[in-house]
Amino acid sequence: AVINGNYAIDAGLSIADVLATEDKDSAATERYLNVLAVKEGNEETEAIKALVAALKSAEVKAYIETTFGGAVVPMF
Repeated sequence: AVINGNYAIDAGLSIADVLATEDKDSAATERYLNVLAVKEGNEETEAIKALVAALKSAEVKAYIETTFGGAVVPMF
């Protein structure tokens, strides 16, 4: 079966359990990224700028890499 990573993770599977994965440089990674969407006009508010900075921080990147062991790839 082909399943999304979030379902595999919820089922207790790890990257070691897979037969194949999407290459991090594939076209799919550009199409299926998580995005941060905000109401038009709020893009430059201090709260949104702080949220973007936090989401793109080294701490969040390290958390993703440590927690998901390669099953989730930070693209920032």
